[in-house]
Amino acid sequence: MEALLEGVEPSGTPLGITYKEEDPGLVARAEGWYDDKAKQAREADRCIFCNLKEEFVIAHYHGWTMTTNFYPRSRANLLVLPDDHKESITEFDDNDAIARLRLEQLGYSLVQESFGLKAVHFNLREGGGDKTVDHIHSHIMHYYHGIMKWYNEQNMPERVFRTPEEVGQPLLPRIEVAKTLQEALAKRLEVAA
Repeated sequence: MEALLEGVEPSGTPLGITYKEEDPGLVARAEGWYDDKAKQAREADRCIFCNLKEEFVIAHYHGWTMTTNFYPRSRANLLVLPDDHKESITEFDDNDAIARLRLEQLGYSLVQESFGLKAVHFNLREGGGDKTVDHIHSHIMHYYHGIMKWYNEQNMPERVFRTPEEVGQPLLPRIEVAKTLQEALAKRLEVAA
């Protein structure tokens, strides 16, 4: 476990007890305005992943960041992404591959320990095309039966992801996820020191 923490830096601005913010991410997909927000960011040529709020960052590692997902698809949905704007895995060098894997391993262990999640779904999303965000990123999501429906292309429905509420797995507020994981990482780093 200690090797997993080597070189990891916690958020420079962890959430304070008094931090307050509405959590619109909990309703964005359900209320249908998530795509509008993403379109506005694209049209403004403003990458939301190049402008992260440090308060929601869990950890940094060699030019990569692990943060909470502002618009979560599942409980304790984390994102792992390069600090520099990259759109494709073909832009990675060996250090990128190692940093991404290190943060995914750390995120996986933190959500298991902190939220008791035993099944996790990893999803790498490249940019380009009609994606909502052009910045490559991977998701660490609580896996639950029904999060993803697999179909052959002829029978592809309009929506393949099911909302957590549709399958009885309510989302956790982003603030709660960030604070819980920041505290868990701080404890691990303290023990390892």
